[in-house]
Amino acid sequence: MKAFTLIIFLFFLSSCSRSQILLEELVLKENIYFQKGTSMPYDGEAISKFDNGRISNKISIKNGIPEGPWTAYGFDGEVVQCGKYVPFKNKELTVNGVKSIRRLNVCEVKEGQNSYTDIFVVVADQLKVPNNPKELKNTLIKLLKMKGYNFENKQVNQVKLVAGELEFQ
Repeated sequence: MKAFTLIIFLFFLSSCSRSQILLEELVLKENIYFQKGTSMPYDGEAISKFDNGRISNKISIKNGIPEGPWTAYGFDGEVVQCGKYVPFKNKELTVNGVKSIRRLNVCEVKEGQNSYTDIFVVVADQLKVPNNPKELKNTLIKLLKMKGYNFENKQVNQVKLVAGELEFQ
């Protein structure tokens, strides 16, 4: 009985632990991140490394979408930026002429004493520059506030139209 209990405990513990893979082992399919060679959205941490082998970025991914804490490290291992992804998933919508928006992901950034916010607009179709980027930014801020996001007086640095949030890494 003790052996059975130990096996169940170890199985539970292993299923709760999140995996960690290299960022280049992920592939973007239909705006969702998968580990290469699998059909399940990736769930765990993705990292990238400098040539010296030290970690340069660490990003949390849930169900194929960047969500939760992320950290960017300097060459000597010091934290240079950190923050978190806060995704807003929805059915496709159109905002100010930008069609096929799959989700919005608010990226909160802390860099030294500065804090700001980037908004990733994850789109299904070809990435096109909106006619009026300032109007798009203001509309998205209003939309996110209506969805309950609190900007806490953080400046919105930029709005990026992307196929996936990690494509800029």
